[in-house]
Amino acid sequence: MKVPVSWLKKYINLDGIDINDLSHLMTMAGTEVSSIDIVGEHWDAEHLLVGEIIDIKPHPDADKLRLPTIKLSDSETRTVVCGAPNLYVSQKIVFAKEGAYLFNPRSNNHEVLKSAKIRGVESSGMVCSSLELGLGEDHSGILELDSSIPIGTPVKNLLSDVIIETELTPNRPDCLSVIGTAHEMAAITKQNVVYPVTSYSPSNKKIEDFIEIDIIDSELCSRYMGTVIENVKIQESPDWLKDALIKTGHRPINNVVDITNFVMLEFGQPLHAFDYKKIPNKKILVRPSKDGEKIDTLDGENRTLKYPMLVIADDSKPIALAGIMGGSNTEIDSNTTDVFLEAANFSASNTRFTRNALNINTEASYRFERYLRPEIAELAFDRAISLIQEITSGVPLSNHIDIYQRTTDDLKVAFKLENLNKLLGTQFELPEILNIFESLGCLIEIKSSGTIFVTPPIWRSDIKIEADLIEEFARIYGYDQLPTAKINSIIPDRDDSTYINFREIIRDTLVYSGFNETISYAVVNGAKLTETTEISSEIFVKVQNPMDSTKNVLRPNLRVNILDTLSNNRRLNQSDPIQIFEIGRVFGEYKKFNSQIMPDENDQLIAVLSGKRNQENLWDKTHESVDFYDAKGVLEDLFEATKIVFQLEECDEGFFAKGKAAKILINNSHVGNIGEISQHSLSHFDLNESVVMIEIFLEEILKKANLLEHQYTRPSKFPSSERDIALLVNNSIQADQITQMISKNSLVVDTFIIDLYEGEELPENTKSMTFKIVFQSYEATLSTNDIDKAQQKILKSLKHQLNIDQRY
Repeated sequence: MKVPVSWLKKYINLDGIDINDLSHLMTMAGTEVSSIDIVGEHWDAEHLLVGEIIDIKPHPDADKLRLPTIKLSDSETRTVVCGAPNLYVSQKIVFAKEGAYLFNPRSNNHEVLKSAKIRGVESSGMVCSSLELGLGEDHSGILELDSSIPIGTPVKNLLSDVIIETELTPNRPDCLSVIGTAHEMAAITKQNVVYPVTSYSPSNKKIEDFIEIDIIDSELCSRYMGTVIENVKIQESPDWLKDALIKTGHRPINNVVDITNFVMLEFGQPLHAFDYKKIPNKKILVRPSKDGEKIDTLDGENRTLKYPMLVIADDSKPIALAGIMGGSNTEIDSNTTDVFLEAANFSASNTRFTRNALNINTEASYRFERYLRPEIAELAFDRAISLIQEITSGVPLSNHIDIYQRTTDDLKVAFKLENLNKLLGTQFELPEILNIFESLGCLIEIKSSGTIFVTPPIWRSDIKIEADLIEEFARIYGYDQLPTAKINSIIPDRDDSTYINFREIIRDTLVYSGFNETISYAVVNGAKLTETTEISSEIFVKVQNPMDSTKNVLRPNLRVNILDTLSNNRRLNQSDPIQIFEIGRVFGEYKKFNSQIMPDENDQLIAVLSGKRNQENLWDKTHESVDFYDAKGVLEDLFEATKIVFQLEECDEGFFAKGKAAKILINNSHVGNIGEISQHSLSHFDLNESVVMIEIFLEEILKKANLLEHQYTRPSKFPSSERDIALLVNNSIQADQITQMISKNSLVVDTFIIDLYEGEELPENTKSMTFKIVFQSYEATLSTNDIDKAQQKILKSLKHQLNIDQRY
């Protein structure tokens, strides 16, 4: 929200207050001031002056150029070349002499003005537009000043200003207004806010003779005020009004529309003006739209509506999107003579729903969707009527319609001093606290019983409970001013969590292995998700009101997230290997939890390796791509770090390349997947390289594995011995089955497969597998005879249980 200091000064005394210091105090109190812009910072009193056009002659060599003569004082006049179409004699303007520092729209930079010869005529100076002065974007004509301003007045004294821009949290719609910002400053500086005059002189005509209003759903519109103002004169707004709008970043349109925008910025309450004569049958309905209804909005778009988007309608069709934008069929234009003025309070959630569905953002919707108090509507309504009469000479009716569904909620908040001191750790006295509440505009009521009730001001919709009041006191008093105290009790020990320790070991192991951790949003693209999982789309947890319509599903796994991240990184780095992982929450099908039906939430780990196995260098020219065994090595490191024994079982899921994937099992339970991703799956992410993935269901591991604490194991002081044995194995037997059986021998400390051979010379449906076995004893050096005996026991067990023979 851009707030000109010149506008603020109408409601609060800022004389003698340093704006930078005040902005710092506001930021420390929670209303962040993001920037302070000084309009006219580079203006000087010598080169920018108010002048009056006393003569206009045509340019001798250009039809579109003219030669105005400018009077700057009784003794000084200047004649310059000007192409503006809105020049006339006796007009007061801003004149820039040579040396003035102005914005040049041609170069898009600020430059020092120099004398120039334009089509043969010397021009020393220029008549300025709003754009050149930095007051707005208008360059179609010169800036016209009030005729009462004396010539020779330095423009810096007249038009310079300070613009404060605030960054607000969603719960503070009150500061989306100049008066709301003034209230914030008044509380900090211990002042009162002076409200503008809202009086007007009505006619003796009754609103009941002009229009009928009906609210179909009061849940969507808690208050609707309306009246008719006759005999308005639509024309350009006065300079002070245009100046206020321009400085807040709004484009002036005409006096009536500008007044509604001005009052919205002043009070924070959006208003809308309809051309009264364009409303058929003089009937207004505030109702949900029907599916398929259409409306042409003021931005020139034809929009198709659906239930329950709230609209303002006549007796047959919508004429405005409630709280968002008016319709072109009731637009104020130069022929308008009678205006129907609306001030209302619309549902925040419905406004947000309509705005998102139609992809339309306006100043009005931005305010309504943050929830405004209905009481503000009346203040803004009276202020707008007063300004319309003052500026357009319109005549309001003697009364107005006000349909108000008053809430039964008690706005009073019970407050106890001891709760504030307990929460803040302080010893404040009651008078000091109540003074700050009153400075915020709260009403204080102290009952005979001693109970204190605080009623928040009408512009504050965010103060609802006692904790809100305590927060208000703390921020206005100053968080940095609150007394500090040492903790007066012993800090309790942290409860040790097996799961958290396990998760951190996993995280650290991956980082030590060269992986980078990523973090992504919990929502994913539904179409991509369908291509990466065999989970039925019917059980996807869909987001009803997504911020991004392309990401409308809560992820049931982390596959889409990690591949999107990989794809984005691969665009920036097309040669180096990329190894990334994420630990995040996933959302399964709906289940019953404590009588509530909610998605089943669990943590998962996903890690991917992609591209070449090693970074390119002069010594390694092989450039081999990562494969299944690279991922298997990482998996072994993970489970070695957590002392978990796992098995692998073939996986035929279509997401993976055929024959290059496996399920991860612990105690015969499925706890994850590992494998190379198929090129078909990768094509949906614009990836054309080898990518291998590890996917682990972290919480499932806790249920199935016996997590043991790390204990020191004394290494054997006796040497180890290795033997390689080749085995003739049936194709249905997996290597894990063999390694588990070999490892049962008490002298075996390690075993792993080192070779796999399949050929025609082998018996049908068999393969040759060679295992390396490491023998070692903790008691003595093993002799050849000891190792031979152990090997024979292993071969007998393999023959007996798996029908495996040694291959010679």
